[in-house]
Amino acid sequence: MLTAKQKEIYNKHLIISRKSRNKPFKPKENFSDVTAETSNYLHKIDRLLSKFPNIDLEVYFKAPYMLWPDTEYFPLQYFATQAAIRAFTVYRKNMVEQNIDSDQTIKDIKDSLIFIGKFCVSNKITLQQYFVFRSGITYAWMSHVRKGLISPYVIFGFDNIDNLIFSIPEDERDLMLGSFQDKYYNFKESYNKSKIAKNTIVQGLSRIKEWVTKELGVENNKT
Repeated sequence: MLTAKQKEIYNKHLIISRKSRNKPFKPKENFSDVTAETSNYLHKIDRLLSKFPNIDLEVYFKAPYMLWPDTEYFPLQYFATQAAIRAFTVYRKNMVEQNIDSDQTIKDIKDSLIFIGKFCVSNKITLQQYFVFRSGITYAWMSHVRKGLISPYVIFGFDNIDNLIFSIPEDERDLMLGSFQDKYYNFKESYNKSKIAKNTIVQGLSRIKEWVTKELGVENNKT
């Protein structure tokens, strides 16, 4: 039995693979004839993506076609592997670095703000505490940037970002931030020059702050 999410995964793969070859497509409605092998791959992809809640499904399936346009088709089983996650990460990184005000980057920023808000509520911390909150010995936001769970541009909306980052030992920055650290000032310059993204982040963080405060207040009243 396939879940609604797994059916969505099937159809998203179908649509994008057909589009990439300029072929017509029709979303599948009756899944009674899906083979056990296909069902197994759908379950694997579903489990894999559940570890990365910020992955946009359409971008996930589109990524390898954009990176390797000479490859005609990527089968469903490919997307059940870490190779597909790496392809998504590389493609998303390329998109972020190309144009901060692109539609995809703005969407990533909005998704990132929602992710941060939910993370704060889940961990019962305020938005102000997010940037100094640690998961174990590592700052949570650093892990989120490295894993692609949030857009790196979002962090520039927090106060005293420079002071905090450069107070972290260099070896820890190298380990957790990787190429973002190397291009830190490029990202910052793009953020400051942006016409849409900066405003989206500033206003978004303000709204998220209010929402998190309200949600934590509700939680506190329940205890």
